[in-house]
Amino acid sequence: MAGLFDEKKSYTRPKLKETLGRSPAAIPGTGGKRFSQAQREGLVKEFGSKYGSEISKQDYRGAISDLKREKGKAEIQLERRRIGEKINFLKKTGGV
Repeated sequence: MAGLFDEKKSYTRPKLKETLGRSPAAIPGTGGKRFSQAQREGLVKEFGSKYGSEISKQDYRGAISDLKREKGKAEIQLERRRIGEKINFLKKTGGV
């Protein structure tokens, strides 16, 4: 599968939400665990207001870096695993 940013330079928030909602649901590295469509669309929330209305490849990478920092600060193993699943999914889908 080609990454999101192989074809376009940036996405508006609604278009990114739609694109993530239509992407394959499998979470890499989890043995078949899947995100529901609502969960995939909810990942747009990871791109806080600091990224603006257009999400570029650089913004996408920045959000993944923010998630990695959040994962490092998480004290509960379950929370770290959930954040790691988001990171893996976003990396696979974005092609970064």
